[in-house]
Amino acid sequence: MSEGRLILRDGRTLAWCEYGPPNGRPLLRFQGMPGSRYSRHPHEESYDRLHVRVIVSDRPGYGASTRLAGRGVAVVADDNVQLLDHLGIELVHVTGTSGGGPHALAFAALYPKRVQAATVTVGGAPLLKEDTVDLIGLNRAGVYGALPYAESGITCRGVIHLSPRNFSNAVIASLLLGFNSRERSSSRTAALGRFCCH
Repeated sequence: MSEGRLILRDGRTLAWCEYGPPNGRPLLRFQGMPGSRYSRHPHEESYDRLHVRVIVSDRPGYGASTRLAGRGVAVVADDNVQLLDHLGIELVHVTGTSGGGPHALAFAALYPKRVQAATVTVGGAPLLKEDTVDLIGLNRAGVYGALPYAESGITCRGVIHLSPRNFSNAVIASLLLGFNSRERSSSRTAALGRFCCH
């Protein structure tokens, strides 16, 4: 394992770790919440066996990365492209688990030329209101915050594996759920909508 700190263009710090061989196939991993750069497979020797270089960073406000009030998923994508530039990596596989899923999708949508493939594991699925009764407050608030998008006809289907050539409405729906209000109203998000929705 190696780790480091990167000073981003806006002056914030991004903390990161790498696992596996330095010359392995690069895999940018977006961990679930609450997770950190130390989220990894319990048997790290599997990275060597598979010849995979796993790169994981702390999202803003987690671990040793500087907090950024009001941030959305697009910021995490931007931070990680700066990290890849710093590490001299042009093309990666991207994976997101659970709460990391929207971040992986945002990275793939915003930087498609940097992504060989994107995978989301244990990503969210649409819920009915009666399914939310027993959710913890944070998760219930997230579901209710997403309802306006679901009611507008944007639907989220189960996303297992995406390449930059087969994005669908599921991608933009997942992204919109993670964008904050400032990001949702920006021209950048509108461009994503035009790119991903049909």
